[in-house]
Amino acid sequence: LDAAYPKCKLLVAEADWHALAADYRLRHPSDAYQLHRSVRWFPSYLAAPGRTVGPKDEPPYLAELAAYEWMETHATTAVEADRSATAVAWAESGLGSRKPRLAPSVSLGRFRYPIPKLVEAVRAAARAGEAARLV
Repeated sequence: LDAAYPKCKLLVAEADWHALAADYRLRHPSDAYQLHRSVRWFPSYLAAPGRTVGPKDEPPYLAELAAYEWMETHATTAVEADRSATAVAWAESGLGSRKPRLAPSVSLGRFRYPIPKLVEAVRAAARAGEAARLV
């Protein structure tokens, strides 16, 4: 979780983060041989109604931030598969590399909260060595 969701981790107290991680592992045992894929359900876990584990002062946008971070993780770790799939699509189109396409792992996110701005604020707080408490 730490590697895939570093910004979420910065927003949650350490004890609460460890509790979330332990509960997540119990509810979502790894089913993937790639370690980063074993945490892909974390945004859904955070968004689940009735979840009792986690900080009492949890930011309302934490699940959306996790979804954004998963999109980043997936887009950067699925590159090899995307290259071959994209190369096949280009070859089949007859246009070669002249027809630009997004990699299949890239997706468009729709959020209720200004997640990209929150990401920048968390990064700035981390660079300054401050606790990233955003509301």
